[in-house]
Amino acid sequence: MKCLMIKPKWVTQILNGLKDEEYRTWPTNYRGDFLIGCSSTKFTNAFIAAVAEITDCEYSEKKGVYVWQLANIRPVKPIPIKGQLRLFESGINDYEVITDEEGKAAYDAATWIIKQQKEKRKGV
Repeated sequence: MKCLMIKPKWVTQILNGLKDEEYRTWPTNYRGDFLIGCSSTKFTNAFIAAVAEITDCEYSEKKGVYVWQLANIRPVKPIPIKGQLRLFESGINDYEVITDEEGKAAYDAATWIIKQQKEKRKGV
């Protein structure tokens, strides 16, 4: 299955329903399900965080980027992955969508990681 690596801050917003668009400087003709990978940080290794569907991709003159429309976003049990650039073939076809209760715990954990990163940068 195809995969796209995204920074943890944006993955958290996608998982929390705050972001249903992904902005890239390049377009994709791909439509369908793909894995959302959370890129590595000083605190975590890269992992698969969700599966979603790319429903459209259009260029936005106003933003100067391609806007990928995301739908049917589902958190999955984390799967370690070595990230790559662009939309790539991950070799992962089996994943387990997690329940709402488990999903909330995953969102909270991702939010905590981002908070820790910000505090470390600020020297708190």
